[in-house]
Amino acid sequence: MGYTPRLSCPSRDNKYYNSNINLFVASGYGMFQNNGNCTAYAYGRFMEILGQNSCKLSTRNAENWYGNTSDGYKRGSTPKLGALICWEGLGSLAGHVACVEQIRSDGTIVTSNSAWK
Repeated sequence: MGYTPRLSCPSRDNKYYNSNINLFVASGYGMFQNNGNCTAYAYGRFMEILGQNSCKLSTRNAENWYGNTSDGYKRGSTPKLGALICWEGLGSLAGHVACVEQIRSDGTIVTSNSAWK
């Protein structure tokens, strides 16, 4: 069974993105809520990829995800399908996180993500 990329928005009835198993939804920051953001999406996408109703990812701002090595997940600098890619925030910005969905033959990548505002 191969990797299935997500190239469209998940439906509102998708439990990984819009139920309390997603800790961002449980705290009012789900992607279908007024404060939806990249972390809520990435948290849901990671659980969807794992096929599990929980994960050990950070529940902090995106810029803190890569350094949260206590979660036990591997880290690296080479994009891999299903991996999360993290950007550091600049100034008062909180960074960004997305999921690597495709790696093209020319080395470019396609990500899925959500953004606040």
